[in-house]
This record gives sequence, structure tokens and C-alpha cells, in this order.
Amino acid sequence: MPYVYETAGGLSNQEANLLQAVLWVLTALATYFGFAKYGDKANHRIFFFVGAAMAAASWIVLTYAGMAQSWSLWAFVALWGISAGIGAQAWYALWATELFPTQFRAGSQGVMFFLVRASAGVWSIIFPAILNSLGFTVAGTFMIGLLLVSLVIGTIWTPKTRGKSLEEITREQYGDKFLTDDEKSKADRDTAAKDTGSERVSPQSIN
Repeated sequence: MPYVYETAGGLSNQEANLLQAVLWVLTALATYFGFAKYGDKANHRIFFFVGAAMAAASWIVLTYAGMAQSWSLWAFVALWGISAGIGAQAWYALWATELFPTQFRAGSQGVMFFLVRASAGVWSIIFPAILNSLGFTVAGTFMIGLLLVSLVIGTIWTPKTRGKSLEEITREQYGDKFLTDDEKSKADRDTAAKDTGSERVSPQSIN
């Protein structure tokens, strides 16, 4: 982003790096106070949608409002920084852990992170080329398109894993095929505990 700030926005190197530092502070705060605290409590579909929508909105502001006015830069930094803490990257890291059995979990994470980082590396080469040849509006529009695709895919196919143990998720996805005897017992206990908790809910507490 500092390269974009300097090239398209005409900011100095110091100003560009200051904006990026603020952005990463917001990302860290959003990760801790948003995703870490509420990632397994809030509705995953809505949570993902909010983060993805903020990411798309940040680039819409930056692309079409421009960088000539300070408010658009700060709006971008706030929206993009917070979305980075609660958006796609946090979710794919979580889902890479949750959605694969123990035997394949480390490998799945490696493959997923490789694909994400490799695609980000390729895009970091393509984006400056588009920026220099076609201008920032075109480059920003490409970015918005990618973010909207991510928003749609993630929102529609959000896995339903909230409040479930890894053993329960594995059983739902693959049956007992990849569960050890101890993991089967734990999945049974977790399911029984939830069923018991549901039976104990009184009509007064529901109302």
C-alpha cells in the first residue's frame, strides 16, 4: 500500500508509511477485540459478510473518491485495517484448521497458505503494472471485483462450525472414518452435553 499511496496519491514516503502503520494497528486491534473474542460466538455468515463488505467499501472509497482529500485516505485506512482483522484471512486460517481431520490438518493449512500467499505475490506484480499502464481507477476496480467475488463465495458457503469441537466438525464432514476411539468418545460427549443443555432450557428463559 505505501507504493500506491506514493504513486497514485502523491504522498511522501514518510506519510505513506505512517498510514500503513496506523492501518496495521487497527488490524491488530480488530483481530483481538473482534475476531478473537467473538469469532466463535457471533453468526459466522454475518461476521464474514461484515468484514468482506468493509474491505470492498474501503476500495470503493479509495478508488472513486480518490486520495486528494484526507477523509478518503483515513476512511480507507480505517475500513481496510479493521476488515483485515475480521475478514477473509482470519476466516481461511480458522477454516483450514476446523474443516480437515487431524491427519490432514497441517498439510491442508500448508496448501491453503501457499495458494493464498502465491496468489497475493502474483497480484502484487500485476497490480502495479495495471496501475502504471491503465491508471489507479482501473487497478482499483479490479481489486473491488476480486473482493466482491470473495464476499459472495464466503457468505454463501460459510461453514457451520460455530460452537462445535473439532471432533464434532470432523464427524459431520466425514463421519467417523478419520476419528480415533478417543476422538469418537469426545465427539459423543460434546454432542450429549449440547443435547442436555438444550433440554434444560426452560420456557421462561426462552421468552
